[in-house]
Amino acid sequence: MQLTGAEVMVKCLEEEGVSTIFGYPGGAILPFYNALRDVKNIKHVLTAYEQGAAHAADGYARASGKVGVCCATSGPGATNLVTGLANAFLDSIPVVAITGQVKSSMIGHDAFQEVDITGITMPITKQNFLVNKPEELAQTMRLAFQMAKSGRPGPVLVDVAHDVQTSMMEYHASKLRELPVAMPQKELVAAAVAALNKAERPVMLVGGGVAISGAEYEAVHLCEKMHLPVASTLMGLGCISSYREQFLGMSGLHGHERANRAIANADVVLAVGTRFNDRVTGDRDKYSAHKTIIHIDIDPAELNKNIESSIDIAGDMRTILKMLDKGCKSHDIKAWWDTIMTWPSMDEDYGNNTAPLFIEALNPLLKGKDYFVATDVGQHQMFTAQHLKVEYARQLITSGGLGTMGFGLPAAMGAKFACPDKKVICISGDGGYKM
Repeated sequence: MQLTGAEVMVKCLEEEGVSTIFGYPGGAILPFYNALRDVKNIKHVLTAYEQGAAHAADGYARASGKVGVCCATSGPGATNLVTGLANAFLDSIPVVAITGQVKSSMIGHDAFQEVDITGITMPITKQNFLVNKPEELAQTMRLAFQMAKSGRPGPVLVDVAHDVQTSMMEYHASKLRELPVAMPQKELVAAAVAALNKAERPVMLVGGGVAISGAEYEAVHLCEKMHLPVASTLMGLGCISSYREQFLGMSGLHGHERANRAIANADVVLAVGTRFNDRVTGDRDKYSAHKTIIHIDIDPAELNKNIESSIDIAGDMRTILKMLDKGCKSHDIKAWWDTIMTWPSMDEDYGNNTAPLFIEALNPLLKGKDYFVATDVGQHQMFTAQHLKVEYARQLITSGGLGTMGFGLPAAMGAKFACPDKKVICISGDGGYKM
């Protein structure tokens, strides 16, 4: 059938099951907005600012596990998305950003509200596209969603010239096949099993990759089978419930003493879905000294990037954890647990500050309830990470890698649109709330 490019864009969104878009209109994206107006099954949420649209799409994706979608016009509208895209990129969140662009004949001539947004966002997107040929529009839209959610997820930007949106073109409904899942090398998994089976002081470190891959069940099963002590990164909080007896707390610069001491004194660290950023490791040489580090991640580029691991396994997280679970055997590490229990626990880190006490007071009120907590960035974020009992994966929505002030409120809104039946709590500092 013959449709305008803008109508094709909307049809591609319907193919992907998109129900909510966050955005702000402008001249170069108006044809898309006109086409969107006539569609009943896609809700458009008008934000106060394009950065908020990107953060809301990010929060939507974190809460739902689906791709979040935002849109903006050319020039300043597109550049206002940049911080939100960088935030999603560093936390591996699947977002598709759609931007309008000046007419294809005007690109490169410094036209009104023209910027090279694909060039600007190249370092902070998983991929980006400039569509200036009508015949490439539909497949590019489909490819953007495929890339955003496959492998290690991330943001993808599609910049569409104004004349492409208004051009007539042939449309046929289609769906790209899913990309194959990377499988681990069996020899490396066997080496990891052997190291864990003879470990005297093992620790599991869970990162955000566990939640992103939906591997929290497999992680819990392995840690229970081997009675492994578990520490978490900020992004991994909730993958192992804070109420489980094996959970030692958050590790790193703002982490709990028991978790940090356990990692420092371990002989084997099983690191699952973490990229070992500087807030987690501190001095990298000291962090990895005198221990075997088994690093598991979907992205091979993260292996041996920040920490030199002894055994590095790239591949699907759930598959790898199932293979480890099959080969690993429970053995006596009572002496290790006896040592761990002599160190201060996360329950003893109260301090005299009223903010941590406030977070502690929330725990009995929220225990067992189905809710999300979104935070902004700053002291309150760390108080929340240190003192809130996070019970399940994706429950805590926070900016990890970029540390973006102004993230909390729009992300909470995005989470609420994703899961309208769930309660959403936003904990923000005064600076973040102003943004």
